[in-house]
Amino acid sequence: MKKIYIFLGLGLVNSLALSFFCEAKNRAYYYPFDDLESKAVSFVSKANKSIRISAYNLKSDKMLDALIDRVENGVDVEVLVNDGQTREVQEYLTPLADLGVEIRYSSAINHHKFAIVDDEKLLNSSANFNGSVGAKKFDENTVICEERNTCDNLVNAYVNEFKAIHTNANVKGDASVENPWTKEGLILHEIYEGLALFTSANFLPILSRGKISLRSQYVEGQLGAVESELIRGIRSARSQIQIASTRIRSKDLYDALVSAVSRGVEVQVVLDGQEYFSKWAQKRQDKKLEECFERESEAACYRKGINYSRMLAEAGADLRFKYYMLRWNFQGAPQMHHKYMILDSNRVYSGSYNWSYNAEFQSLENVAIYESDTFFEIVSKYEDNFEQVFNYGQDRGGFESLMERFGTAGEVPQRFEPVSLSVDEIDQLKASINGNTSY
Repeated sequence: MKKIYIFLGLGLVNSLALSFFCEAKNRAYYYPFDDLESKAVSFVSKANKSIRISAYNLKSDKMLDALIDRVENGVDVEVLVNDGQTREVQEYLTPLADLGVEIRYSSAINHHKFAIVDDEKLLNSSANFNGSVGAKKFDENTVICEERNTCDNLVNAYVNEFKAIHTNANVKGDASVENPWTKEGLILHEIYEGLALFTSANFLPILSRGKISLRSQYVEGQLGAVESELIRGIRSARSQIQIASTRIRSKDLYDALVSAVSRGVEVQVVLDGQEYFSKWAQKRQDKKLEECFERESEAACYRKGINYSRMLAEAGADLRFKYYMLRWNFQGAPQMHHKYMILDSNRVYSGSYNWSYNAEFQSLENVAIYESDTFFEIVSKYEDNFEQVFNYGQDRGGFESLMERFGTAGEVPQRFEPVSLSVDEIDQLKASINGNTSY
């Protein structure tokens, strides 16, 4: 009996060890706790055959040097960037173009932030590849998936997404584009059910005068490819939903979260401080909505960037803001730039997708899905990160410390270390300094 016990114990140890070493190839990283730029540069530097990189912005000196090095070593490099960044990024990527790398631009907003190495490994991030801002300023996350047995299908989904967009992207100065993407050639998101979601399923390519345009196929009252699956996930939640996002500006996603709250699901949300809405701002938005309803359909009015933060909190969600300045402006703002959702501690949705109409029907976005039975370490890391961002500044006294500081300060600071605050707490904070002439 003793020998059998020892044999099973060793077998269990070996099994756990094997699982650990395999899972170690699939990792999640978070700024400000990890250097995401270095992780991305290291990732592409491993390429032996090919690199496919799709980015909203690509202005990292270290990344550029790494790509040049790979090209000079015979690696095939393909680059997709956002058309809105064309002139600035095109000039920045001139050294790559001089080496024969084709830089393509999609007519739709290319908001992706992913890279594929050798068609076998995937890096997917909320951070832009621009070095100083996305990777070294905002709250961001990056997942690297390299273990063949667990990552093959996910990587293939992103390879196919890249190929579809690349085929239908334009090259500056090129009057002819071959292989136009046709309706029959669309890669529908259902193919990747349980793996990844892509807003490209919401677009149809149109060839006109030698150029390809991706036209949004929005139909009033119809859900998009990504939001429909996010809503399905929200409806499946049994006990808890945790969201870290810059914003929530989608009526359908808002409604799904309110419904979850009403059936007893704990909904915890962290948004960026710029999304705080005062009572006065809420009343003004309500009035504008009422006026809009008199002229347009409700669906059209709700597509105008409605802020749901206060309403979601009032509906019972435990909603907090990463709060770091009293009057928000982009300069110096260490934004909450995550775009992820955790369901019941066993499934994560994460990628480039902001929770808004614009993201769904005007941008090319992605959401990868990580199940705990396959990506246990990644899901666990997201849980750890959410705990950190949901409780920013609590170890420094949180709301009470700010109230004491601002209540006694002769001059109220415009910027301060981030603190996670609720709507009510920010209301009280602003009310306490309302009469301070230095504010």
